[in-house]
Amino acid sequence: MEQECQRGEEMQLRKMDFGDVEQVTRLCSQIRYPALTEQIKERFQRIVRSCEHQIFVADIDEISAYGRIYMASIPYDRIPT
Repeated sequence: MEQECQRGEEMQLRKMDFGDVEQVTRLCSQIRYPALTEQIKERFQRIVRSCEHQIFVADIDEISAYGRIYMASIPYDRIPT
Protein backbone atom coordinates (compact mmCIF):
# COMPACT_ATOMS: atom_id res chain seq x y z
CA MET A 1 0.00 0.00 0.00
CA GLU A 2 1.55 3.28 -1.08
CA GLN A 3 1.04 6.34 1.07
CA GLU A 4 1.49 9.92 -0.02
CA CYS A 5 2.81 12.79 2.01
CA GLN A 6 0.42 15.72 2.21
CA ARG A 7 1.34 19.37 2.79
CA GLY A 8 1.41 20.28 6.43
CA GLU A 9 2.43 16.85 7.65
CA GLU A 10 5.35 16.80 10.06
CA MET A 11 8.47 14.93 8.88
CA GLN A 12 11.10 13.83 11.37
CA LEU A 13 14.45 12.25 10.50
CA ARG A 14 15.98 9.78 12.93
CA LYS A 15 18.54 7.00 12.91
CA MET A 16 17.11 3.70 11.75
CA ASP A 17 16.72 0.99 14.38
CA PHE A 18 16.04 -2.74 14.15
CA GLY A 19 12.31 -2.13 14.59
CA ASP A 20 12.31 -0.42 11.17
CA VAL A 21 13.67 -3.40 9.19
CA GLU A 22 10.32 -4.72 7.95
CA GLN A 23 9.02 -1.28 6.91
CA VAL A 24 12.31 -0.48 5.15
CA THR A 25 12.04 -3.82 3.33
CA ARG A 26 8.56 -2.81 2.07
CA LEU A 27 9.87 0.62 1.13
CA CYS A 28 12.72 -0.93 -0.88
CA SER A 29 10.20 -3.03 -2.77
CA GLN A 30 8.12 0.07 -3.58
CA ILE A 31 11.13 1.82 -5.12
CA ARG A 32 11.98 -1.24 -7.23
CA TYR A 33 14.89 -2.31 -5.02
CA PRO A 34 13.49 -5.66 -3.86
CA ALA A 35 15.17 -7.35 -0.93
CA LEU A 36 14.20 -9.89 1.68
CA THR A 37 13.74 -8.78 5.29
CA GLU A 38 16.73 -10.92 6.28
CA GLN A 39 18.91 -9.18 3.65
CA ILE A 40 17.94 -5.73 4.93
CA LYS A 41 18.60 -6.88 8.50
CA GLU A 42 22.08 -8.16 7.56
CA ARG A 43 22.93 -4.93 5.71
CA PHE A 44 21.69 -2.87 8.64
CA GLN A 45 23.82 -4.91 11.07
CA ARG A 46 26.92 -4.07 8.99
CA ILE A 47 25.99 -0.37 8.96
CA VAL A 48 25.45 -0.30 12.73
CA ARG A 49 28.96 -1.72 13.29
CA SER A 50 30.57 0.94 11.08
CA CYS A 51 31.45 4.46 12.14
CA GLU A 52 31.69 5.53 8.47
CA HIS A 53 28.10 4.65 7.50
CA GLN A 54 24.70 5.82 8.75
CA ILE A 55 21.14 5.17 7.72
CA PHE A 56 18.23 7.41 8.64
CA VAL A 57 14.50 7.03 8.22
CA ALA A 58 11.84 9.68 7.84
CA ASP A 59 8.71 9.45 9.96
CA ILE A 60 5.66 11.44 8.83
CA ASP A 61 2.96 11.87 11.45
CA GLU A 62 1.93 8.30 12.33
CA ILE A 63 3.86 6.62 9.46
CA SER A 64 7.20 5.18 10.59
CA ALA A 65 10.04 4.73 8.11
CA TYR A 66 8.21 6.54 5.30
CA GLY A 67 11.55 7.12 3.58
CA ARG A 68 15.21 6.34 4.11
CA ILE A 69 18.56 8.04 3.61
CA TYR A 70 21.88 6.19 3.49
CA MET A 71 25.12 8.10 4.01
CA ALA A 72 28.77 7.07 3.85
CA SER A 73 31.74 9.07 5.00
CA ILE A 74 34.71 8.70 2.66
CA PRO A 75 37.96 10.48 3.59
CA TYR A 76 39.00 12.87 0.86
CA ASP A 77 42.28 11.05 0.25
CA ARG A 78 40.36 7.77 -0.46
CA ILE A 79 38.09 9.20 -3.15
CA PRO A 80 38.97 7.62 -6.50
CA THR A 81 40.07 10.06 -9.19
